[in-house]
Amino acid sequence: MDKCDTCDFNYTDYEFDDISKNINSLVSQYAKRLQAGIDDPDIEIALWSRPSPQIWSGLEYCCHIRDVFLIQRERLFTTLVESTPSFSPLYADQRAELGRYGAENIEQVGLEIKVSANLFSKILLEINDEQKSRTFIYDYPTTCERNITWLARHTLHEAYHHLRDLDLVTELSLKA
Repeated sequence: MDKCDTCDFNYTDYEFDDISKNINSLVSQYAKRLQAGIDDPDIEIALWSRPSPQIWSGLEYCCHIRDVFLIQRERLFTTLVESTPSFSPLYADQRAELGRYGAENIEQVGLEIKVSANLFSKILLEINDEQKSRTFIYDYPTTCERNITWLARHTLHEAYHHLRDLDLVTELSLKA
């Protein structure tokens, strides 16, 4: 996967050395959306509301991206230490349910997104050219070998894509 047809994210548009900066920019956008929910009771309700039982709420998408940064950070470390590791699936839907994403505190989630993104991004800044090519086995959307550059771009894609999801579901919930 090098391009997302849903959000038009193209992995090759992003140089490795710019990914941390791009992640930080997206995190500030998440912070604005969550702050709007703290400031406006209607947006707060919309952030907690699922537009339908099968679609996550905006808050659940925020919790997901927080966890993506943490999980991808661990995958990054593992790839730097092990030879072509493979990873367990994220279990996103199960994680959302078991972690009670929909009941989390909006302000706390905003802080946790900043912390988790920073933890991931600052490791990227230390990766050298040789390390960028270290590989791992990734299982989504199909199982294949990927490298650290792809992992960094994919993590940026996740943040970009789910910010779009956050906006869409919040808008749907406000209209309901």
